[in-house]
Amino acid sequence: MSNFLSAVTDLFARATPGRASRGLYHGKGIMFGCQVSHSMRHTRRTWKPNVQSKRLWSDILNRFIHFNVTTNVLRTIDKKGGLDSYLLKTDDAVLGNPIASMFKRKMQKLILSGEAMHPDQLNRTLSKKATAVTTTAVPPEATTTSNTPAQ
Repeated sequence: MSNFLSAVTDLFARATPGRASRGLYHGKGIMFGCQVSHSMRHTRRTWKPNVQSKRLWSDILNRFIHFNVTTNVLRTIDKKGGLDSYLLKTDDAVLGNPIASMFKRKMQKLILSGEAMHPDQLNRTLSKKATAVTTTAVPPEATTTSNTPAQ
């Protein structure tokens, strides 16, 4: 069973188009079809993925990383909680980019050596600090003041 899975992942890893191997495409590629006019004449055409050139911040590496990304990947990065979480939680076959895999390995080494925190642990500690600050920052009597003079 594992030989079958490795063969399938190798097949998909090798089937990555040239442009997609130089950016984060998350499986998106060129789609083919027909443009149908009002007279129902079919003309072959292609749809290319919406690719944007972006600098994305890595909290673990403490630097910007330049990638060509699709808008689908940008939404996925926001959903996962940042570039670090996206790279660490996404399989290398889906990433399809050797540079992204290299940054993923660097992040894993920093986490294992203790020099950096995993993004999930970092989010938990930041949320605990934020709730502690909001509960102690504003005293209750400061919120009941008004501009009208007392009678």
